[in-house]
Amino acid sequence: MLSVRIAHWTTLARHSLALYALLIVYTSLYPFSGWHSTGLSVFAWLNAPFPRYITAIDLLSNVLGYIPLGLFFALSLRPNCATWLTVFLSSLASAGLSASMESLQTWLPQRVPSYLDLACNTLGALCGVRLGLLLYTHCLQKQSTHTHKEATWFTTPAGFGLTLTLLWPFAQIFPQAWLFGSGAWLQPWRVPEFITISPLVHEIMVCSMACLNVGLLASLSMRPRWPRFVFPIVLFGFTLLLKWAITSAQFSSLHALDWLTEGAYLGLLLGGIFLFFALFFSESNRRTIALVAIILVLIMIHIMPINPYYIDVLKNWRHGNWQQFDHVMQWLAQIWPYLALVYLLTKRPR
Repeated sequence: MLSVRIAHWTTLARHSLALYALLIVYTSLYPFSGWHSTGLSVFAWLNAPFPRYITAIDLLSNVLGYIPLGLFFALSLRPNCATWLTVFLSSLASAGLSASMESLQTWLPQRVPSYLDLACNTLGALCGVRLGLLLYTHCLQKQSTHTHKEATWFTTPAGFGLTLTLLWPFAQIFPQAWLFGSGAWLQPWRVPEFITISPLVHEIMVCSMACLNVGLLASLSMRPRWPRFVFPIVLFGFTLLLKWAITSAQFSSLHALDWLTEGAYLGLLLGGIFLFFALFFSESNRRTIALVAIILVLIMIHIMPINPYYIDVLKNWRHGNWQQFDHVMQWLAQIWPYLALVYLLTKRPR
């Protein structure tokens, strides 16, 4: 049974690896136009001077962008390879992909190839490989104890739901009008004038319902006998840390926590309380509550006018050399709630 489960996760990781590699090619070579020879060798960037203009967001994006690639490589190779061979092959393949993209950028006038990008990409891939090996060892492998019980945290058919859950932190990278209020791609709806909600209450409702939805979605992928509180706590902690790092790099450390407003703080607290009690419910009830919560979030983010502060944030959003990566993150933020909605509507109880 364990080999079947590991084979399931390996197949999922390989599919994710192929899709993510295509995403890297897209972000590295966009807009795929203006190709022409500069008269330089495709490897001239290896001997180029150190970049004169570089920002923290460029370095951070290059590292973060390759972490999922290394993670998927590790999960794809580890079941059939030793640990050292997994690290070697994953690092070599990731560095090879990065070097290929840098070389091809030699023919794109809008892009500037750099060996510093290669170094950051390789570092990110190594971090992803380490994370993938930890995930494989502690979550997918059979626990070597005297009881010989299975130590997998997640259920075998949890692939799509778990993938959505792991993508959620990255859907929060692009600035949003409300903390965790992703999915607003329509114009604000007109509501009757007698319906008035203060911005503070509105943000509390959006944030708390989003926390409830994501936490319950994460719990649906876990086995009943494992503590359901650990994974959501780690998930929210990583998301807030990632959002702080991105905001700090693209704006400044003085504005790194501007998104943690009073409404966001109270929403996190209230959502955590709701989630604590909801996690004790049965799977079918948790699925229903998550479904209601995400529908409420989608309604609430469309009935309030656009926040002027949010518009100002977008004007000052510095994309750096990863502008297309930011566009992909914006696209992910817009479609994630609807993918989760479809998953919850079609999920069959175990």
